[in-house]
Amino acid sequence: MVWIWLGVMIASLVVEISTMGFFSIWFAVGALVAMILALIPGIGPWVQIIVFATVSVVSFVFLRKYVVQHFSKGKEEFNAQKMLNKKVRMLTQADFDTLGTAEVDGVAWSIKSQDGEVLQAGEIVEIVGLEGNKYIAKKVS
Repeated sequence: MVWIWLGVMIASLVVEISTMGFFSIWFAVGALVAMILALIPGIGPWVQIIVFATVSVVSFVFLRKYVVQHFSKGKEEFNAQKMLNKKVRMLTQADFDTLGTAEVDGVAWSIKSQDGEVLQAGEIVEIVGLEGNKYIAKKVS
């Protein structure tokens, strides 16, 4: 049974690595405990299966919340939509043919003029959209 539990553990880890959803990792934990039990003489397969199921479910129910919180701590996905209607200062000029740059939350981004109007360096502009990796901006009236 040791080899079976090792296989279950490896398969669970492979699935977890490919999905990163903190779901199948708990089956790997249960398989590890069951594999350790399989090494002890006199502990039958039914006991191992029950322990595997119990440890997997208990780990999932009680530990998943904390693990997800720990690994997502400090991570904030960049949400382009939160930049809409934000006013920023141009660092370099943008016009019909040339992309300019502006600092958006401490990061220099390419800025494209919404209607081809010249956006001067130092001018305050408003972010009105996102096109690929460029913000679309217009002059503030």
